[in-house]
Amino acid sequence: MNYLSLNKLAVSNIRALLGSRRESIEALAGATKIPLSTLKRRLLNKSPFTLEEIEQIAKHFAVAASDLISPSIAIPTLAAENTIPALAESEVK
Repeated sequence: MNYLSLNKLAVSNIRALLGSRRESIEALAGATKIPLSTLKRRLLNKSPFTLEEIEQIAKHFAVAASDLISPSIAIPTLAAENTIPALAESEVK
């Protein structure tokens, strides 16, 4: 598995965690101190997460960083029900 595949898993798992906790991207940016525009780019797969960002996000969600890049993370299926508002490319600065 390559770095970009791991990033796609991270994006999917982070979106699922946001949805399952009904947390906004803005709240995650504030809690992790990752600039909102950076976080939006990462979640749109425009640029990959750094290891430091993965660690900050994992700490915020109280999960292991390795869980964020795992295909088998145990996250409720709320994300599959599209509970996360779509992130339009026009929102990215």
